[in-house]
Amino acid sequence: MSIESKIHKYALEITVKLIKTPDQDFFRISLLWPAQIPISRMVGFEEGEEQNLKIYKEYALFIDKRIWPGQNMKIVGGKSTAILEYEFNNKVYMDRHSTPFDFHYTLFLQNWQPVQGSVSFESLNIY
Repeated sequence: MSIESKIHKYALEITVKLIKTPDQDFFRISLLWPAQIPISRMVGFEEGEEQNLKIYKEYALFIDKRIWPGQNMKIVGGKSTAILEYEFNNKVYMDRHSTPFDFHYTLFLQNWQPVQGSVSFESLNIY
């Protein structure tokens, strides 16, 4: 008998919508990525430091396009130039259930006032 480690491949997509004025210029986003989820392909990100006892790895992306109030801009995935693809195998899936974690982000706007948030990793994917 053998148990195969099935791999599920996913790609992250991030869209930013600027709701309030003033007009916005370039911006930067910082992601805290769960270190136990292997990234298979990454384009456009700068690698940062390990965070929170090596549970997360920081990745940053500078967006050099202007965003205006009311505009939606896809900054990761789809037709954008930034790509983050990752894999889930059965071991990672089981580890995630024993230690749940979130995907954290910080968006730095032109005035460098950070907008922070997090999403449960479970809500990003259907397993």
